[in-house]
Amino acid sequence: MNDLNSTINERNFHISQLANKSIRALNFIIDSVVIFILNYLVLLNFGSINPINKSNETIYNPTFILIFLAYYIVFEYFTGKTIGKFITKTTVLTDGGLKPTFINIVGRSLSRIIPFEPISCMISDKAHGWHDSLSKTIVIPDSNL
Repeated sequence: MNDLNSTINERNFHISQLANKSIRALNFIIDSVVIFILNYLVLLNFGSINPINKSNETIYNPTFILIFLAYYIVFEYFTGKTIGKFITKTTVLTDGGLKPTFINIVGRSLSRIIPFEPISCMISDKAHGWHDSLSKTIVIPDSNL
């Protein structure tokens, strides 16, 4: 794949552009807030945290990683979108322009655990992060579908 901005898939539609860095950053922020809220609610329900004593570091809890992975796998596999992508009107596709397979999405989700991975979209000239390149996926605006 030489130029992701001019990918043509098997269904013969042209993807004119990827979602830009601002949109990708907004997706990340929205999804992070949702994941932290879900994690907090789950831990609160299981009595793992006390809302009065906020000394617990929920990000280091194994539950956080499970919620993190489940959130991305379930949403992106079944809908091609996370809550952030619904709000920003973007979609995950394979770099060939098709619906990602379960393996694409699991690889994409696991790749997000790589340290400093969130900044990979910001340092890429095409807002294409490591979780995109390793899983052979792209994020495009819905207007390009």
